[in-house]
Amino acid sequence: MSMNEQSPERFPIESAERLLARAAALDAQDGAGTVHVADLRRAALDAGIGEAAFETALREAASPLKSNAPKPPWIVRVTLIGVPNRVVAWGFYAVFSLALLSTGVAAVAAKAGATVPLAQDTPLLLFVALWSFFSLWSTAKAIRWADTHGWDKLP
Repeated sequence: MSMNEQSPERFPIESAERLLARAAALDAQDGAGTVHVADLRRAALDAGIGEAAFETALREAASPLKSNAPKPPWIVRVTLIGVPNRVVAWGFYAVFSLALLSTGVAAVAAKAGATVPLAQDTPLLLFVALWSFFSLWSTAKAIRWADTHGWDKLP
């Protein structure tokens, strides 16, 4: 039985697109994983795709600036500098929580009359508390953004 007897004469457009995509994927697995632009152009022209449409698609594919991925807000980029994944981000969240809790404990101990190192320096305690609170807020916001949009979207 020949190949022509097994396959139909015509394919619907959706099926043809899937067939060509699958054939390209199989061919890429057999080869070095790359396709020469001249081969792509020839295949597009053979498939009835216009030269102008192919050139436009080629420019879009070659342009790294044209990405549909949302850019992380500045607060997310700043908060997660050097943070590789979610586990480490939650570790930082825990550290900031402990810092905020310790400032509260130190303030209460100072009010009770205990001699706690640095507890007498109220502006320093206030700064650490505010810094910890802001860090908690920004870390939670950054983790939520990364969970929604993907950790791979971060710089």
